[in-house]
Amino acid sequence: MMRITLDSPALIAVRNWLAGLQPTQRSRGGRRTASRAKFRAEQLEKRTMLDAAAMYANLPDLADASDTGSSTVDNLTYDRTPTFSGSVQGAASQVRLRIDGVRFAVVPVIDFKWNYTVPAEDALVAGLHKIVVRPAAAGRVGSLSGELAVNVVTTPPAASTLILGPQSDSGVRGDGQTIVSAPAFCGFADPGQLVNVLIDGVFAGQVQSDARTGAWLFESPQLANGVHDVTATSVNRAGLESDATSFAVTVNGPRTVMLDASNQNTIELMASHLLGRNSQGFVVTQVHRGALQKWLPVQNAWKTIPARAANAANVLNQTTAKIRTIWFDDLLRWMPSRGDVGTAPAFDIIPLDKAGGLTARTPVLGTVPGKVVDGVIGGYTQGLGTTISWKDPTSGGGGQSNRYSVEVTREDGKTLLYNVPRTVHGVASVEGGAVISARIWGATKTGAGKAQAYDFLPAAKARDRLSYTLTSAASFIDLKSKARAQLANSPTGSQSTTSLPLGGSYSDLAYLEMQAVADPAEAAQGLPAGTPMIISSDTSKLTPTQLADLKANPIYASHLFPGTV
Repeated sequence: MMRITLDSPALIAVRNWLAGLQPTQRSRGGRRTASRAKFRAEQLEKRTMLDAAAMYANLPDLADASDTGSSTVDNLTYDRTPTFSGSVQGAASQVRLRIDGVRFAVVPVIDFKWNYTVPAEDALVAGLHKIVVRPAAAGRVGSLSGELAVNVVTTPPAASTLILGPQSDSGVRGDGQTIVSAPAFCGFADPGQLVNVLIDGVFAGQVQSDARTGAWLFESPQLANGVHDVTATSVNRAGLESDATSFAVTVNGPRTVMLDASNQNTIELMASHLLGRNSQGFVVTQVHRGALQKWLPVQNAWKTIPARAANAANVLNQTTAKIRTIWFDDLLRWMPSRGDVGTAPAFDIIPLDKAGGLTARTPVLGTVPGKVVDGVIGGYTQGLGTTISWKDPTSGGGGQSNRYSVEVTREDGKTLLYNVPRTVHGVASVEGGAVISARIWGATKTGAGKAQAYDFLPAAKARDRLSYTLTSAASFIDLKSKARAQLANSPTGSQSTTSLPLGGSYSDLAYLEMQAVADPAEAAQGLPAGTPMIISSDTSKLTPTQLADLKANPIYASHLFPGTV
């Protein structure tokens, strides 16, 4: 058997031939050496191996915009077409992206970085996915990157429950009414979920449900007296939201009684004067000026109510001293102090709301005044306030009203109660901010007449929704000759837009057609959802049908172009 050593000339020649090189040559010293071509080939082979070894990809990353939910680093997302990105070292011109072990795409590398968005036709299914990349250049490949694990979630959480918190649910449990002006709301969601709370369509805050029970509690900010729409939505870690759960709560909280001390007259009042019809009564929480007394029939005497502020916890629990508790058939009198002048805060009250407590009966028809008429709530002027006026009722009975009550809620959420003699038909100045709602009624010691209510929030919301944009499909079309008003954010990117403020005077516009969406204001006026609102600055340019449509919706008519119809 012939033995061939590794440095055998024959074996070296074969290796060189396979490598495309010349045979070895014998040196002058008798040693065999590789040809220059072989030497260069070996250098090239080593350099290629070194280049491949230096070419590697860093760990892929899920783009922040695709990493949905509260965290942008947990790689949890509901995005089924996420964007991945990364960087490479070395001369890589592309990366070969694999998802769950299957080559998914070849992505170009630019300035050592790559970026790839999963197309809609290849959207990822729900579950855990593993993403790796391998750099490549001119047929050479580097090693696989580290593995990125991404969890795609497509199932939204279950809807949360929503009720008033037990400490805020005064009176009858579950009736949706409370005397607490900053009530707490609670419910149950999936354990560990985030819960978003909106009040009247505005984000109010976020809490997390208990990791074991799913219970949550949210303390709201101060709310104005009136009805509020509260909505709770559960959000899982991936950012998917549940169906919204809504709850209407009526806040019947504190009021400040405003009395005029100019004539130094003693004023006698009952719950009918301060709260209107069907109340249980109220608790006096603080006296600001003058002396406030309660008539005690058993003792046949007046007793002074303490001026200091009542204990807040006792007020909310309705366990204050009896002297502060004024039932609907109790009588009060307020006596101004010497030197008191003008209309100013006299005392604070909060309505009684006791489960099972007696409530004033509705007065017999004809025994109390009817509704006031021609009420006018003026606009707010800084330094001058808001002026309110009305005329005597034209219906009802029981003789003339002995006093009028004007309850106003300002934009800061505070409720003021003005009480004036029957000879007065106005409040000269409501200061401290714009009035968002008001009630006016006449009352005697027999009871209160029906209140005339004025709610400015629907009108304000209507005006806000009609913060419109005039649009034209082409920039060369004159907006003055062809204009449509559309709701905010509705114009497409191809339209040219011109914004106009509400309440302006644009006599050169023939008409604006309001393509309004369904709105409670429409329903209240008997109009079908989506009724086009035709607003004009020149009624002679409207058709009879358009004019009828405009007259059918006084909110839009009076606030867009007042006085034109």
